[in-house]
Amino acid sequence: GVARVQVWTGSGWRVVRQIHARADGRFATSLRATASTRVRLAYNSIPGPEVAVLVAPRVQVASSGTKLSVRVAPSLPLRIERLTRAKWQPVARGQGRFARSLRPGSYRVRVLASGSYTTAVSAPVGLH
Repeated sequence: GVARVQVWTGSGWRVVRQIHARADGRFATSLRATASTRVRLAYNSIPGPEVAVLVAPRVQVASSGTKLSVRVAPSLPLRIERLTRAKWQPVARGQGRFARSLRPGSYRVRVLASGSYTTAVSAPVGLH
């Protein structure tokens, strides 16, 4: 039989890859996902269960002294959070980009789930 990887397009399933299994039935494939979606494997036109593929936006964070620079792709709303008394507190907002001097401390960037993207949280960075 023929196995195919299908991706949900919003209006139906589209075949994106044919699978060529090894003799033991195993296979490997990769897909480039630019937004969250659902995928499934269909064998001889019989669909298998759907699997969610979650895609987070790319978050780039740089710090220099007291300046925090952030770039989010695609350009989505972002929130700058500061660690205060063992809790992350929002201190600033931006859209796609952020560059500003802030008080010394530990900061991170949170991009909330939006449309086709899941939530992304950067690693903490320190400002001195």
